[in-house]
Amino acid sequence: MLVALIPLAAWAQDDSASQQNPGSGDQSANGSPQQDQTAPAPAFGSGVTIPSASENPPISGLDQPSLEPGAITRSFLAPGAILSQSGDSNIAGTFGSANNLSGEGGITRALGGLTLQRIWNRYETDLQYIGGGIFYEGVNHSAIQTHEAEFAQRAMWRTGQLAFRDSVSYLPEGNFGSGSYGGASALQSGLAGLGAGVGGISSGIGGALAGTLSASQFVSVGQAPRLTNSADIDLVQAVSPRSTFTMAGSYGFVHFTGNDPSGLIDSAQTAAQFGFSRQISHTDQIAISYGFQHFHFPQVFDTSVTANTVHLVYGHRVTGRLDFIAAAGPQFTQIQSPLFGSNTRISASGNLKLRYRFSRTSMALEYRHYNTNGSGYFLGSNTDVGTLSVLRDLGRVWELNSDIGIANNKRLESASVVVPATSDRYIYAGAAVHRHVGRRYRMFLSYQYNRTSFNESVCLADAGCGKTSNRQMGVVGLEWYPRPIRLD
Repeated sequence: MLVALIPLAAWAQDDSASQQNPGSGDQSANGSPQQDQTAPAPAFGSGVTIPSASENPPISGLDQPSLEPGAITRSFLAPGAILSQSGDSNIAGTFGSANNLSGEGGITRALGGLTLQRIWNRYETDLQYIGGGIFYEGVNHSAIQTHEAEFAQRAMWRTGQLAFRDSVSYLPEGNFGSGSYGGASALQSGLAGLGAGVGGISSGIGGALAGTLSASQFVSVGQAPRLTNSADIDLVQAVSPRSTFTMAGSYGFVHFTGNDPSGLIDSAQTAAQFGFSRQISHTDQIAISYGFQHFHFPQVFDTSVTANTVHLVYGHRVTGRLDFIAAAGPQFTQIQSPLFGSNTRISASGNLKLRYRFSRTSMALEYRHYNTNGSGYFLGSNTDVGTLSVLRDLGRVWELNSDIGIANNKRLESASVVVPATSDRYIYAGAAVHRHVGRRYRMFLSYQYNRTSFNESVCLADAGCGKTSNRQMGVVGLEWYPRPIRLD
């Protein structure tokens, strides 16, 4: 597929090299640029200029529209820095009761970041990075580097686009619940000034099968540093003003870098999806989509999981207020292992996403049921994951956001090489309040509760033995962001 797309990308790049006229643009209340975090979708009809932000991209593709109508599109460079201190009731993730504070301690985070957005007439480049040090105090005294970067490059023509995205991170914990940053609410609060913050590019990915293209980890106990990378290429081509073909391919991996006696399992994932979208009204779309996943586990010889899915997709969008998408269909899973045997299973998979914007409140609800890499504990999992986030404007300088998430994982193999359990569950719930201080600073205070549980007693390094690990995190932080630098 990559070889076939190279001539098309070259043609698109040669088609135009002129620069887009810069717009005047506005800024958000905190002084940072209001940027659209989604990739442009095709422009339809002869003589129509390619928009820099699509209000209704094809639902069989990867792009997720912004709820902000008429989002500002301009070139800029935005640096920023964050300093935070947190208290943690269970840094090592020790198994035991919720009142067991034997693993309590403090965590200091010093982070800096940079966001770049560069827009030409038919090209767009986005780059976001945040990195620094995380210093653990108390029973688990250590210092860990953290790095997270995302890159997106798009080439656009009158009826389509070709996009390449890559996301790489080195974090001490899994990326679900954002425990590495003190919780999901602390992540949304403390990193918002760094342009779009970590996840800004990938958060624009929201198609029906977008989750199958990422190497996410949904369960994490204690600190287990890991290197994660996900890269994808995405083609959108309109064949009429209402009909669009989409195709995408991705490769990702998770590599645990620490000397963890628990022996967490590395994984590699290859995925692809093909779809056809049809706009049936101004606000509604339907689509059919095919997805493919292949999981490989290098430490377990010749063990792999392959899944094929077919989805019917429906989308409804009211610009600036509502975005709804639902997909469902059969999933065919084939498991091959010289250790545990081979078998084929038929099940259902799907995705439901609802985003709604009120006058002062925005909310996002998402549920997915599909196969994942097992998060290092299983050789592949059948996963149910749901999240709910709410952002409330409390006035000119105050904001409140809350986040809830749950992930249920059932192992696909008949046995496990790490833990004897057949399933695990991860739950988090938290909230944060933040206040703008002047034009270049913002303070935030957040709290989150985490609960990790297995259906059978397990033994993990540093965490001991048991079924349930509870953790509470409170964070106070200060964020600094200078005025963005205009590049056009």
